[in-house]
Amino acid sequence: PNTNVDTVVGLYCDAGIPAVVFILSILRVGGFFYLSPDLTKHELNGLLERVIVKYVLIQNTYQDRIPEKFKSKILTNIEILNVHFSLICLTVSESSVQLNLEVMAKDSLAYVVSTSGTTGFPKIVYVNHKCITQNIEDFKSIFDIMVDDTILNLSPLHFDPSIVDIFLALSYGARLIILSSYILKKPLTLEKVMNSNPISFMQTTPTLFRTLKPKFIQSLLRNENLKTLAFGGENFPSQAEFRVWFNLSSKVKIYNLYGLTEMSCWAMYHNVDVNQFVSAKLEENIGSYCPIPLGKPLTDVEIHLIDKFGNKISKGEGQIFLSGKRNRCYIDDPDNPDQGIGNDIKTGDIGYSDGVNLFYVERSDNIIKRNACKISLLEIEIVSQYLKEVRESCGVYSDNKIILFVSSPLNNLSEEKVNNHLRRFLLPWKLPDRVIIKKSLPLNRNFKVDRKSLLNSITSANIPKVLKPEGKDLYRLLPALWKEFIGHHPEDEENFITSGGNSLQAVQLSEKIHFYIPDNTMVLQTIINNKYKDLLKLAYNNSKESDFEILQENGKFIKPYSCSSIKKKGLFKVHHNGGQSVVSKKFKLLNENLFVKWTVCLDKCIDSSPLILESKNKIRIFIGSHSHKFICIDNFGKICWKINLPDRIESSAVVSSSGDAVYIGCYDGYCIV
Repeated sequence: PNTNVDTVVGLYCDAGIPAVVFILSILRVGGFFYLSPDLTKHELNGLLERVIVKYVLIQNTYQDRIPEKFKSKILTNIEILNVHFSLICLTVSESSVQLNLEVMAKDSLAYVVSTSGTTGFPKIVYVNHKCITQNIEDFKSIFDIMVDDTILNLSPLHFDPSIVDIFLALSYGARLIILSSYILKKPLTLEKVMNSNPISFMQTTPTLFRTLKPKFIQSLLRNENLKTLAFGGENFPSQAEFRVWFNLSSKVKIYNLYGLTEMSCWAMYHNVDVNQFVSAKLEENIGSYCPIPLGKPLTDVEIHLIDKFGNKISKGEGQIFLSGKRNRCYIDDPDNPDQGIGNDIKTGDIGYSDGVNLFYVERSDNIIKRNACKISLLEIEIVSQYLKEVRESCGVYSDNKIILFVSSPLNNLSEEKVNNHLRRFLLPWKLPDRVIIKKSLPLNRNFKVDRKSLLNSITSANIPKVLKPEGKDLYRLLPALWKEFIGHHPEDEENFITSGGNSLQAVQLSEKIHFYIPDNTMVLQTIINNKYKDLLKLAYNNSKESDFEILQENGKFIKPYSCSSIKKKGLFKVHHNGGQSVVSKKFKLLNENLFVKWTVCLDKCIDSSPLILESKNKIRIFIGSHSHKFICIDNFGKICWKINLPDRIESSAVVSSSGDAVYIGCYDGYCIV
């Protein structure tokens, strides 16, 4: 076909030699866009609607997967190594074109790649030749790639590190081993490939590497052929893992790689001193960020650390931004349409600089806020991986619950053992609500841990299934729940707080048993102020038929409930109860003669509860909002005074024991009196 430098030719086939041949052929006439056979029809349809693909080289076994609305005609048939392909022309609607490829014409388009979409809507990245060739040239220099090297490609073709592997080998005459995604999913087959070939260089995600047996990894890292092993795409493996894998006599050079698709793959590299890493004390490497630096930037890459006020900083914590003249790609991002080309790229990653080295902390969307406390899911994962029985872990947040998934090849790992380990290193309010142990964690198409799949697995199967829970079930389970937080079996006379628990753990315990006792306030007060025997008595008394029934569970209505018409001014009380909405079966209509006496506007959302004080026959109400305003009102709605604080207010005010001071917390990190 007649094509030009801004033509995108689709390639829909299995990974292998024919795919590499076609990539080289397409690059002579335009840019290639690899379409993985693992794509669902919905995903394939979405990509073809967003990217202008007029021609597709397709393996004949996959022809029926092209949506009917795009099909046009077959131009020619091709056979390579007994595999049959067709070049087909697609019907492209000009009205569906979302990107003007003339933007890339002057830079000569090399390929198009889609991000995985794990952090939002998938982005389409258009990469020019200058971008990717700089990565390849840098890698040749850093890793000293020679003609006698053998490069093992451990990335699927839709994942951009595979492009670096392919052209690193082709550019410098090295041997390339390219594997199908089927083999990458079969650890035993992958081990056989590695054993039967003199592999000297490979880059991989830590998750894929962990699928190999520890004993095989030990022998691999002792192999004299292997010169370089580079990890990227995820957090660097833990010290505990390297203590198992690595022999101090090993000659293999270990690298930590950092980058993103929007910057044509890699942006930074660091040669890890593994001997120093594994010999450090355990406590020195347990923290909220990986102790391995991101390292030096590649050619023409600039790294910026931006604090929460938008200022560039050289020391401290902030968000990582990348930029570079030669490394600019065109980005089609529906969530950020102004990204385009030439801007600093917001990675979405949090970094920490000690003034010399930059460290990866975690994804900004992996930091959650619960009970007014910021919690790092990555910190929980890192700490859990220092337990030798844990192979890998992944924390997810759903319905105000932190769930930690851990994988272990051993059968003797228990939830209790993981929890006891976490208590040694984490503050109580950072502990997960649930630990789920699996033989292995699911992988996405880029061979990283599939968080979406884990989130989807959190269903009603993980909570009691009864709609009318019985108190006798709680009576039986209560000792185990108590031990989960306190660490020992309960005694009748002990109090939760004086036995080592805290108020946050008390809230977490009450949320766990809310399913059995709908009046959550009563449960929480009993846990905090009373003895274990009182909580046990509460559970026993609830063995009778409950006075409450569940209307709503985790956002789903279990039973419809007809409310009185608003015209009748009927009122009744509904409890919001740890993911449930419950209503008393024996409710009485409340006083219907309620009306609004006065209102006060604070301009933005109010998340705090008012503090109401009465002194010397005067009533004062204290309240703040996200508008930064904090005000004092009398009982007639008149503002006594107000103040604008430096940042948002989300917490409720509290009064001092003497009654002469009011304290309020602000988002700028200060407590104001």
